[in-house]
Amino acid sequence: MHTNNPKKTLRHFNKILNKNGTLLCYWYKKKALPRELLDNFFLKNVKKLSNNKIFNFSKQMTILGKNLSHINHEFYCPDIPILGIKRGYYNIQRFLYYNFIKCYYNNYFGDAVSDLTNFDWYSVSHAKKYDKKQLINEVKECKFKFIKLIETDYSFSGKLKKISD
Repeated sequence: MHTNNPKKTLRHFNKILNKNGTLLCYWYKKKALPRELLDNFFLKNVKKLSNNKIFNFSKQMTILGKNLSHINHEFYCPDIPILGIKRGYYNIQRFLYYNFIKCYYNNYFGDAVSDLTNFDWYSVSHAKKYDKKQLINEVKECKFKFIKLIETDYSFSGKLKKISD
């Protein structure tokens, strides 16, 4: 997902793996429309920033995520299909994270790992995202099949097996 052309990369892996080769992969999942719009803005414009500026911004996003996670209130959001927002109970930080802006924070891992997680996202220039159908089709087109596919709210991960010709 961090290559210029993930499909081409997957096809290349198919060529270099042996007959019974397997591959472990991780893919970003498409998010709600407001989050996609903001993510695309960052992916387009991050190339203009130095790593120091991106890291400082990432630290600011960690602080925002941390402060929002301390708001101990959960609320119900209805389905908003036109924006791709799913109904459910959310705390404030997760609602904004899933639907509007990457402001990752995990209390268990702390500030430093959260800073690096945000930096990992904001510093890339390529981050293709998939819906499930699109992912399954692309994997099949590249002559792989899923041995295992795990889907979360924000990603897919899976073990692929090369399909023999």
